[in-house]
Amino acid sequence: MIFRKTRPAAIPILLFGLVPMLGAQVPPAATRVINSHLDEALGNSEFRSVERRAVRGVGRVETRQAGKGALNGNFTMDTSPAITRLRVEFGATNYDGETFEFDGAKTTIGFSQPKLSRRSALGIFMADNDVILREGLLGGVLNAGWPLLDVSRRQAKIDTDGVKNFDGRSHYRLRYRAKSRQGDLDIALYFDARTYRHTATVYNWSRAQNLGPTIVSSSQESDVHLRLEERFGDFEPVGRLILPTTWTMDYSESANQSVFWRYTFKVSRIE
Repeated sequence: MIFRKTRPAAIPILLFGLVPMLGAQVPPAATRVINSHLDEALGNSEFRSVERRAVRGVGRVETRQAGKGALNGNFTMDTSPAITRLRVEFGATNYDGETFEFDGAKTTIGFSQPKLSRRSALGIFMADNDVILREGLLGGVLNAGWPLLDVSRRQAKIDTDGVKNFDGRSHYRLRYRAKSRQGDLDIALYFDARTYRHTATVYNWSRAQNLGPTIVSSSQESDVHLRLEERFGDFEPVGRLILPTTWTMDYSESANQSVFWRYTFKVSRIE
């Protein structure tokens, strides 16, 4: 595994770790969690922000949709404080891969089957909820645009509902609300209560069942629930930062039929 040092900060250090600069949208309890995350979990403040970060490695996708299957491939994530681009390549006829991109102005969601102009279930979810890309949330702290690095610029509303049990351990949970265009998507960020490392982001979207023409047909319709869960682990020193080297995305849909996709990424290089 090859890791290279990140470049020195391009944004003034005073942006980070100072309570007054977080703004009125972040109450004191959430501010304490954010500051501890930046100071204790990420490492030296001089190296938190970079002009660009490239993360590369191997990927795998498994699905339970229409049976079971798995594909192996590669991924590359290129990010800056304003730009996010994730490319996952599987190269299969029925699943070429994924492209999720925000260029600072607009989002682009690629087709998993380019010849048919067809997106995967995850691709449709990302297209409908592009706030994930616009806010720099995708990839957690691997993303150079991680919004907690510059809360004052994002102007998001962030609050905490205390310590919760998540994956068998105590975590602080922050609720994230973008300044605009988040819709009905619920975003929760989880931080290990001991280390303040960001270990997961959970995105939930729900809709009540549609009414059918009769009582019987209405009773056969299920509520729709969509969930994307990012998890991060195997944290290692990268230059003067502490970053995760494993990253999984679980996407699920629950309605009349259930859909589940798991994407597993193993980082081999960070530049």
